[in-house]
Amino acid sequence: MLKVIRQRMLAGQEAKARRGELFKRLPIGYARDPVGKIMFHPDRRICEAIQLVFAKFRELWSVRQTFQWFRDHDLELPVNPIQGTRLIWKVPSQSLIRDILRNPFYAGAYVWGRRPVTTLLVGGRLEKRQSAMRPAEECRVFIRDHHVGYIDWATYEENQRMIRRNSVNWEGDESMAAIRAGQGLLVGLLRCGHCGRKLHVRYWGGRGTHARYLCKGDYDDGGQYCIGFGGSSVDRCVGQELLKAIAPLGVEASLRALEELSAVGTAQCTALSRKLEQLVYEARKAFEQYDAVDARNRLAASELERRWNGKLEEIEAVKQRLSSLETERYSLSPEEEIRIRSMGDHFAGVWQSNHCPPTLKKMIFRTAIEEIIVRTDQDKKTLSC
Repeated sequence: MLKVIRQRMLAGQEAKARRGELFKRLPIGYARDPVGKIMFHPDRRICEAIQLVFAKFRELWSVRQTFQWFRDHDLELPVNPIQGTRLIWKVPSQSLIRDILRNPFYAGAYVWGRRPVTTLLVGGRLEKRQSAMRPAEECRVFIRDHHVGYIDWATYEENQRMIRRNSVNWEGDESMAAIRAGQGLLVGLLRCGHCGRKLHVRYWGGRGTHARYLCKGDYDDGGQYCIGFGGSSVDRCVGQELLKAIAPLGVEASLRALEELSAVGTAQCTALSRKLEQLVYEARKAFEQYDAVDARNRLAASELERRWNGKLEEIEAVKQRLSSLETERYSLSPEEEIRIRSMGDHFAGVWQSNHCPPTLKKMIFRTAIEEIIVRTDQDKKTLSC
């Protein structure tokens, strides 16, 4: 009898999910209106914080670097506490940033059954275990355009492709791996034209800075490498072709750099301003509670006074941070603007300069190039792309 009741409950749960009405707890940044419709959270600070996560990821194209940006600037994000229902604010962890970016709910899609439970026989006993997280389209329930989203579905799919390419697990041989400090500029962009595998890089030489690109082929099974060649000449040739394509866009890039330099700290100032507004409200509320208590009840009055003073101290700390940001905000002189504009006219010289770091070159390569397929002739003396 209990089994039948349980089966009916599960069937009802799935039927509700297929209508897009089953929710345990809404993701951060969403709330329900009086009629039950899903909408953005009425707190503007919460909405702007979630939007900032997606905006920074689109700028940095890395979960790790997005997380590091929030940590370096000491900016907080709203978090669902383990106990209770009220959101709390804290500096995010990398897992929180990753969960926000990977959640299809923020793209307006309703998904149910993303981590199905499977029953396994282990040691003569049945155990239930959660399977790996499935892509949104392969879940038991997937409803696009279910509610308003912070990003559209095309942007969500592009974000997921970049997250997979940055993965260090090399899942599905699609990974590009995150940008690192090595000298090889084409790491993650090369694919073998013979076996279809991604090429990896090894560094050799006295200082371990000379890159060599390799395709393992059947080496792990006792065979030979498919392709292997030095990286310096290939990086230089591909770099020359890249310069031919993007050098005319140098002036536009320099103007974009001017805009970004002039807007340094804007996102941080906005987030701190929203925090200051909330703290002012909380301080006013704490004062009202303190003012309403009977002054003769010192046990309650002293605690309420302590809370009020704590909010005032937080307000002062945020004001000092805002003031320091305003003084640190860098403004370009006319001579510096002229220099940056001239860099756009002489992009090739900037690229070949020793002051141009390899990490910046890699970012430019990955922005302009999706993939390069390389092949060799039968004698493995000529390389073609």
